[in-house]
Amino acid sequence: MIRPSLIRLVRLPAFLTWFALQMIRANWQVATDILTPGSSLSPAIVAHRTHSLSSGEITVLNNLITLTPGTLTLDIDDAADGGRILYVLGLYAPSEPEEFHAELRELEDRMLSLTRPSTPAQEVTR
Repeated sequence: MIRPSLIRLVRLPAFLTWFALQMIRANWQVATDILTPGSSLSPAIVAHRTHSLSSGEITVLNNLITLTPGTLTLDIDDAADGGRILYVLGLYAPSEPEEFHAELRELEDRMLSLTRPSTPAQEVTR
């Protein structure tokens, strides 16, 4: 059986590359908005229901969201079933809230592939 630390080591470069590309895309969007006339802001706040994450995983997810230009985690609440709800502000949010949720889910799933290498993120119940 492959050790979880080896799986994390193999998956880390792919995650960092993907996240760096997301950061570049978000920075480009903010810079373009600042340097061009008018504004393309479309702010939205969504209540994003997470997997049953540990405190450390919530901290990492929160930091990844907040590091991305144009997004900010405003609050974290405990759900009745033991999960967590993140209230996330997106300054350039898609017009449909479900698209914003899908972006947050992708970030969460990719992060979980690092923190839980033995359990694919798709198998974790929402």
